[in-house]
Amino acid sequence: MNSQNLTRNPSELYDIYAPIPAGDTFSPLFFAGGAILCGIVILTLFFLFMRRKKEATLPYWEETLQKIDLLRPLQDRESSLYTEKMDGILRHYLETRFNLRPASQTTSEFFHSEALLNSGELRGFRQQLRSLFDQADMIKFAHLPPTREQLMQMEKAICLFVRQTAPPTTGNPQKGGPL
Repeated sequence: MNSQNLTRNPSELYDIYAPIPAGDTFSPLFFAGGAILCGIVILTLFFLFMRRKKEATLPYWEETLQKIDLLRPLQDRESSLYTEKMDGILRHYLETRFNLRPASQTTSEFFHSEALLNSGELRGFRQQLRSLFDQADMIKFAHLPPTREQLMQMEKAICLFVRQTAPPTTGNPQKGGPL
């Protein structure tokens, strides 16, 4: 090795300078502005939370009826999708209102289940429910195209069922759970 490579020339060294004092860049107005901004953000989040809470107090049977209304445009364009969604809404309503599990069962399993057979509230509605489920199964699985009249009758029957089985509104009902 060459000895010239091991020693450095003093002109190649760089000086290290001490830190430069920054001074007072933050005034009391800066902190006051930050506190006001934080307060505005907190109040906005609080009001949004309260508004959302008020919207969430809609009883689940009314939410079911609203979901049905929102699906109405699908009746003409996508009748099989409309039927599938309506069947899902009905099954979810039965699960929420009566603590039944039709969403995880086939139609046959559901109508032979002990929970449905022991449900006194649904005794008068079993035939109507069976008809609705069978019609939905024929459209979903047998790909039998429904007529507009059949879809309208299905919608009316489900809405009537929801209205007839909705619990009386006494006090403050809990969202999404049986009373």
